[in-house]
Amino acid sequence: MRDTPEHINDKYSAMLLRISPAERLAMACRMLDTAKALALAGVPREQATTGESRSASQRIFLHFYRNDFSTRELDRILNGLADRND
Repeated sequence: MRDTPEHINDKYSAMLLRISPAERLAMACRMLDTAKALALAGVPREQATTGESRSASQRIFLHFYRNDFSTRELDRILNGLADRND
């Protein structure tokens, strides 16, 4: 579905093309950071009684995909995410 007039899409495209590739990359990175913060805001922190502290990536992954993998697969993925810097 397209609800934006074509001339507005053309103006927007022209505006983006005037921005340097480095600035477009910076914009994309900021959008990713914002999306991650919004997703993380909807993920409750684990109870202190679990004795585990998970990274933001691990918590987001579990929130969205916990039921899609076996326990073994989850452990492997969570271990991989633990190595990330977030």
